[in-house]
Amino acid sequence: MTRRPGNFLPAESYEGLAAMLLAIIIVIVILVVVVVAVRAMRKNTPGQPPVFGIIGWITSKMMGFAKGVLHLLGL
Repeated sequence: MTRRPGNFLPAESYEGLAAMLLAIIIVIVILVVVVVAVRAMRKNTPGQPPVFGIIGWITSKMMGFAKGVLHLLGL
């Protein structure tokens, strides 16, 4: 586990770094989705209760994001 001058991290820790970055990206996406959902709830479209549409929308976005991540990982 010797470090070369150009490397910030040993090779073994890149896997953990990638997992941490993925977790941070997921948290940011969830926060953005929650903010958009709260803004949509404030507008309160007439007709159906907005909460059910928002729950379905969030679910579809999360499924799409998960599919994209799996596709990027090659699974």
